[in-house]
Amino acid sequence: MKYAACSGLHLIEMVIVLSLIAILSSIAYPAYSGFVNEARRDEVGLELFQIALAQEQYRVRYGQYALSWYELGITNSASSVLNSNSGLYQLELNASESNYTVSATQIANGFSPCKQLHLNHQMLRTSVDSELQASSDCWN
Repeated sequence: MKYAACSGLHLIEMVIVLSLIAILSSIAYPAYSGFVNEARRDEVGLELFQIALAQEQYRVRYGQYALSWYELGITNSASSVLNSNSGLYQLELNASESNYTVSATQIANGFSPCKQLHLNHQMLRTSVDSELQASSDCWN
C-alpha cells in the first residue's frame, strides 16, 4: 500500500517558523515602544510650546501674562490643572503678570522615564526623571 505524498507543514517546520517570529518580535518590540514613548513626549512638548505661544500673544495684547487657562481661552474652568490632549500628562500653569511656568506631569506610570517637563517665559526647558532628578534627555 502506497501512502499519498504529504503536502503542508510538518510540526518541526512550524516550530522553526514560530521561533523565528518570536525572536524577531523580541528584537522589534523594545525599539517600537521606545519610538512610541518618544512620540508621546514630543506631543506634550509641542503642547507646552503652543501654550507658551498663547502666553506670548496674550502678553502682546494685554501687556502681561495670562494668570489662568481661562484667560488664555483654553478652558472655561478656573482650575490651574488640566489634562493634555493625549490624556497621559497633567498640565499646570503657574503664572504672574511678569513670568510663567507651564509644567506637564506624567499621569500614567511607567511609559516614560521623564516624569515632568517644564517650560518657562524665557523658553528655558527643564525636566525631571523618574528618580526626581534633573534630566536633560527629555527634551531631545
